[in-house]
Amino acid sequence: SDQAFMNCASLTAVHIPEGVTSIGTSAFNGCKNLAQVELPESLQKLSYLTFANCESLTEITVPEQVTELGIMVFSGCTNLTEVYLNCAITELPIQPFNGCTNVEILTLPDTLTTICDNAFRGMGKLRQITLPEGLVSIGKSAFGGCSSLTAVAIPDSVTTVGDSAFLECTALETLTLGS
Repeated sequence: SDQAFMNCASLTAVHIPEGVTSIGTSAFNGCKNLAQVELPESLQKLSYLTFANCESLTEITVPEQVTELGIMVFSGCTNLTEVYLNCAITELPIQPFNGCTNVEILTLPDTLTTICDNAFRGMGKLRQITLPEGLVSIGKSAFGGCSSLTAVAIPDSVTTVGDSAFLECTALETLTLGS
C-alpha cells in the first residue's frame, strides 16, 4: 500500500515475496538505510517514488514481468551504482533516477520505445549505455549532464530526439545515428 514503510530509517533489507504484483506510492521512500532489495518475478508495477531517497541502496534489479515504473521511482538514491532494468516496460518515465549521480552501470530492456524527459539527467558517472532497437523517442534532457558518457549509438528506429537530450555530455566523443 502507499507509504507502507515510508521513512523506516532502521530498515536495511527487504525481500518481497512471490505473488506480489504491485508496490505502492512511496512504499519505501526515505528508508535511508535500506541497502538490499529483492523483488519477486511476479511484480508488475513499481509506483511513484516507491524507492525514492533510499540512500544506502547501491544496486537494483527490476524483474522481467514489470511493465510500469512510476515517476521518480528511484529518485534520491544517491549511492545507487548499478541498475538492471530486466523488465518489460515500454516507457521510462520522467526522472526515474533524479539525483542518482553515482550510477555507473545501467541496462535497458529490449521492449523500451520511449525515454521520457530527464530520465538519466545528472548521471555523471555513466560511461556507456546501449539503446535498444525499437526505441522511438528520446525526451528532453534525457541524458543531460551525463558528463562521463563517451559514446552513444542511436538506433534507426528513433524518430524523435528532444531538446537538449545530450546537453552537457562533455566526454561524448562518438555519436552514431542509425546505420
